[in-house]
Amino acid sequence: MSIIQALEQNPVFLYLSIGVLGLLVGSFLNVVIYRLPIMLQKSWRQECLTFLEQEESKTTSHEVFNYLSHVLFALFVGIGLAHSKIFLS
Repeated sequence: MSIIQALEQNPVFLYLSIGVLGLLVGSFLNVVIYRLPIMLQKSWRQECLTFLEQEESKTTSHEVFNYLSHVLFALFVGIGLAHSKIFLS
């Protein structure tokens, strides 16, 4: 029995195979589309700082924004939970 025949005869095996293939492709695209440009930007920034003989700042604007977004999210979730408890009681 070949793989194609097994896929034709067993739809569960077909769907699982498609799911695993989708996870593999999605993982690869995640690296290529999202993570690779960030890694390249950090590398280029470090090369530029080395070339210009400057030190890297301790906190970047991206880190500050990321921290603030987490704080605001936690605040809004807390407000939402408190709001739902008020109306449920």
